Amino acid sequence: MQTSMSPWLYEARADLKLLQEPLAVCPATRFGFQLRRGKKSLWALVGNPDGARLACRVAYAPGHLRINDIAGEHKGTRIDLETDYGSLRVFVAFEPGREPLLRWTTKLLPTQDLQLPYWPRDVYVCGRQTDPLQSKGTVHTNQRGLRTGIVFASVDEPETFSFLYWQNFSALCRYFDATRTSPADTVGGVWPELGYAAPSSKVPLPKSREETIADAYVALTPQRYENDRQIAASYLDLFARVYQSMPHPEVVYHHWPDKAQEALRDMAFSPQCTYERRGRRYAMPYVGDATKPPESMVHFTVLHPAREYAAWGGIDPHLVRELVKSVDSFFDPKIGAMVRWLPGEKFKKSSEDGQRHANMDSWYFYHTLFNLSRLAKEGHSEARRRFAASLPLAMRIAKRFDYRWPVFFNIRTLEIVRAESAPGKGGEDDVAGLYALVMLQAYELFRRREYRAEAERAAAALSGLGFSLGYQMNTTGFAAEAMLRLWKITGRQYYLEMSYVCLANLVDNMWVWECDYGWGKAYRTFFGLFPLR
Repeated sequence: MQTSMSPWLYEARADLKLLQEPLAVCPATRFGFQLRRGKKSLWALVGNPDGARLACRVAYAPGHLRINDIAGEHKGTRIDLETDYGSLRVFVAFEPGREPLLRWTTKLLPTQDLQLPYWPRDVYVCGRQTDPLQSKGTVHTNQRGLRTGIVFASVDEPETFSFLYWQNFSALCRYFDATRTSPADTVGGVWPELGYAAPSSKVPLPKSREETIADAYVALTPQRYENDRQIAASYLDLFARVYQSMPHPEVVYHHWPDKAQEALRDMAFSPQCTYERRGRRYAMPYVGDATKPPESMVHFTVLHPAREYAAWGGIDPHLVRELVKSVDSFFDPKIGAMVRWLPGEKFKKSSEDGQRHANMDSWYFYHTLFNLSRLAKEGHSEARRRFAASLPLAMRIAKRFDYRWPVFFNIRTLEIVRAESAPGKGGEDDVAGLYALVMLQAYELFRRREYRAEAERAAAALSGLGFSLGYQMNTTGFAAEAMLRLWKITGRQYYLEMSYVCLANLVDNMWVWECDYGWGKAYRTFFGLFPLR
């Protein structure tokens, strides 16, 4: 809840009290729609006029706002408006139903070079009498950095419903380019004042050139939630609802077999990719950096897809044979498990917590074991032996941390080196899912029920984390796989629903817009996945 009223909330509340007669109406018992003009804003209202509803600001004018024309167009309504700073053309469309969808697009044609030092947010959650102060609710997640411009929230009072707001930044690229601004962290807010606020600009928008300044979608559902699994499922459904309704960039074909062949060739011949230690060949932990010992996580991450490609292509590359020979050398008999850095090798240069032999990044340990188990399942006897030998320590570590892993711990003493990624942000919570996957691999290889029981204990530790579950997104993806496999093994709906939580964390960390300006012109961003939360 917002404890004090911001100037924007004060202005919006006053404007909503002065609404004129509806310009467009779609009556309904649950989610009705009205398009109404206030003194400074044009509002699209969705919900129950006598209960809770959203007031979406589709046009704003600090001074006067006059409607020049209004007409039906493409299953929606087009409104032409005149303001002190230029003309606005707004298109509003509403698809009614149990889970309705609202969309509006706003275009601005400035009459003079226009600088926007501030701009209000465009969604207010209202209670009775369309008053934002009469609503209560929860924001489950919102945009972080350059990720998708979304807010996902639930209204609790005076009645319940949930909604996903999505600002389509792909349509706003010309505006960001013209004003030299970024959409990073522009969608969010504090209840009840949510949505998108255009970034402050020091470079004016050129006059006499029309630009899209908003392209927003709001999907709603009457669903009531009782746990984070239901929240995640609804988030994915609403996300899909909006995604299917919005324009997408053209699909570009990449011939991945050629890329794979080139990658294998480059790794085989480039001195920047591999090196020899004690007569064996290893993948270099960082490209061109021979100052650090071989690293198991990197070695296995290179080895396994290279083996898969070789099997797919019916070839037997020398590099793959050489990397396989080095598998068992990462086993440290003093610790009784596979370790991160090649035992006995020294660092020529080290500055990070993880670049010490004793310090283990939690997800690295289990990632290596997972890839080792994949080799074991393919019939590699040494991998099977080393995997089996590493499992007792893997389980002891899990119990030591009660299935909630820190960022770094000492592999020899199991003392915590760094508990959290940042103060109050928690550790590597999704490692519980990766650990569960390792235990399921062990269960399938050795058929011991204790491994399946460990997987279920780890799955239970993921409950209640919601949108904070994801730490490292590849680990979060492995967690989703583990939950699906547990569901197939046990038949318990709980595990299927937990996979939705993992997938929601992945989707929430994506960049679902195409940056077609600045340096972004040189590469594709649509559906890009950030590696860390």
